[in-house]
Amino acid sequence: MRAGDLVLASAVLDRGVTYPCDQAAADRLGVRWAGSAMGGAPLHRGAMATAGEPVLTVANKRRLSEALGAVAVDTESHLAARFAAEHGLPFVVLRAVSDTADRPLPPLAIRAISPDGRLDLRAIAEELTRRPRQLALLPGLARDTARAMATLRRVRGLLGPGLGLLV
Repeated sequence: MRAGDLVLASAVLDRGVTYPCDQAAADRLGVRWAGSAMGGAPLHRGAMATAGEPVLTVANKRRLSEALGAVAVDTESHLAARFAAEHGLPFVVLRAVSDTADRPLPPLAIRAISPDGRLDLRAIAEELTRRPRQLALLPGLARDTARAMATLRRVRGLLGPGLGLLV
């Protein structure tokens, strides 16, 4: 997979629990993406594995994906899956790839975001002071994140108001 590719999950794998996605809604979304003029990014289908924190090394990314049989790994989809399961709601996971399996993440990726979702500039400065070589990884990560965000902007047009496509 490359940065900006889409992952349409068939299920979310979370610590031994499998949360199946709504396949009918996923199929409609996949068909709509394939037939749209907004396409361009490949669409990968399969299970989405979850991790408790960002997976930093290429070896760990590969190991986790192979062990779980997943096409991708993220740190958030299990939250939506759990919520949907607790409330008896159907759900679909559609993600854009921002960090690929062949690119390591700098350790500051774990500390850069505060619990409220904002950049923690103090933590970033501390991390770069301790390990300045991480700075070299940031331009590639920024470029890949920009590709993922561009794909998500194109996808947003397919969902319609209130995600009406999926109901």
